[in-house]
Amino acid sequence: MNLPSPPFCRLKAPKALGRSDFSLHPLFPVIPFVLFFLAGCSGTPKQPIIRPVEPPPPPAAEVQHIIDYQGKEEGETVPRWIELYLAGRRSDIEASPEFYNKYVFVASNEGSRFEILSLWAREFSGRRDVPRLVASRTEDRMTGKTLYPDDEYGEFFERFIKDIFNSVFEASVDSVYWIRQRSYEEDGVTVDQERYRFFILITIDKPVLERELFRIMNMVKTIVPPTRDQAAAINHLKENFFTGF
Repeated sequence: MNLPSPPFCRLKAPKALGRSDFSLHPLFPVIPFVLFFLAGCSGTPKQPIIRPVEPPPPPAAEVQHIIDYQGKEEGETVPRWIELYLAGRRSDIEASPEFYNKYVFVASNEGSRFEILSLWAREFSGRRDVPRLVASRTEDRMTGKTLYPDDEYGEFFERFIKDIFNSVFEASVDSVYWIRQRSYEEDGVTVDQERYRFFILITIDKPVLERELFRIMNMVKTIVPPTRDQAAAINHLKENFFTGF
């Protein structure tokens, strides 16, 4: 692929000079520099630096309205933690006084059939499903500041996540709640679809979860020893793991 030449490559060379004029011509001091630039332009162009392509921006969020919800017929309102979750303010749920000193996890599912989602909620298993939520949040924590956690932490990253999946946590299912939403196209008028969404609120006491994760972290065994930089990154992670968790 021929790359466009830089602007200075389009400079015209000065007119050829005779022997008698060469030492006296005013362009004499400039000629070596012009020849240098022309030589650089006539050679093979350097390969461009290939940088990761930024993903395209996500489409505009759908306009959604809650048209039905659990307890509506009894005159109840949508719980605050549901409103915060739908607004993407999940950290604010944990900051609420009712969840003081607890880590909060929310499992969710959605679809058009209420009965199927009710069955999913009834069959939710703390032993099976809570480790998935903890592992997902741990993975988000470890990938939040690096694009390549496998390079940053070596084999420790994968082993740590797998060990969390295979662990059991003392969690409490505090609430199961459903809503029915109608979503619209970007114009806010055209109806896109209606669907049910179920939410399961799980809490774990902070000291309990921190103690368990530290235990798992310190028991991780890797086949390939970490490099010096990876060992430093792992130690830093252990010291600051729950900052931003």
